[in-house]
Amino acid sequence: SKVDLVAHSMGGLVSRYYIESPIYQDDIDQLVTLGTPHKGSPKAYPRWEAGEGFFTRLEKVSKLIFSLEAHALGYDSLKEYIQTRIKSAGELLPDYDYLYDVSESKMRDYPSNYTVNTFLDYLNNDTYLLNLKKVNFINIIGNVSNERSTITGYRVVDSEEWEHGMPENFFDANTDQGIEYGRGDQTVPLSSADGIPSDKKIELPNSHNDLPTEAQCYVFKELSGKENCEFIRTIDRVISILTFGVYSPIDIQVIETKTGRRVGKDFDHPGQILNEIDGAYYTGYETDSEFLTIPNPEDGEYKILTQGTGDGEYKIEV
Repeated sequence: SKVDLVAHSMGGLVSRYYIESPIYQDDIDQLVTLGTPHKGSPKAYPRWEAGEGFFTRLEKVSKLIFSLEAHALGYDSLKEYIQTRIKSAGELLPDYDYLYDVSESKMRDYPSNYTVNTFLDYLNNDTYLLNLKKVNFINIIGNVSNERSTITGYRVVDSEEWEHGMPENFFDANTDQGIEYGRGDQTVPLSSADGIPSDKKIELPNSHNDLPTEAQCYVFKELSGKENCEFIRTIDRVISILTFGVYSPIDIQVIETKTGRRVGKDFDHPGQILNEIDGAYYTGYETDSEFLTIPNPEDGEYKILTQGTGDGEYKIEV
């Protein structure tokens, strides 16, 4: 029997890798990709190149969590941690020209003086692309109304910390920070999302993160052939987030004083954890990088309880 795959963002690249590889077993009927960066996303460049480029509120939370883990694992910098442990960040880099060399006053020709994305070079090789003909491939892409919604490239200058160039004035928020913008879904440029042949293309006016929700009826129709679809919206937006970063030797439990709800280690029952707050996430207390997050926290006070697990000083960052 065969299965259908519906994949968002990099999930589409992972699905393609299986289909295009020698280990494919002819067991996929249809592939539907949503906002997949088929030719890469320039947004990944600062993160891979320097451990930078975390702009939005949630991206900054991600940077905090990555930094905690990098620290716990003994890496000297977030850049070193990402390039060593998060190879997928490099596999999202574009496989086309996206860096404008300010000193040379011209666009660089990929792959000269770029980080080479061997993953995408493989996927987009004409020979392997032919393997996508083995499945019915539907490509759903986002194209929001703002013509300057999406990072499409950078104007770069020489820098000791950035091997292939730092975006011009990158750390000056009063400038455009060397970033070039164009059409897309706010994460993936339109030219990348629409960069390879498909059996059918569906273009929607939605952002990258909204596509899985907004495209659900289109996906249902493509997979089932049925017109009737009850649109369901189940994911609430994360407007704010409360984070607790723990630098051992302690474990923690957090109490929402307004309601008494708890999340974290259950000090009264060894081996158990508590999660009484909707949407809260706790890594567990056996991990080296322990942290806790509460999305859309209730107004009011929160109490942090600690339990020592060793000798020495500890710190909690909230």
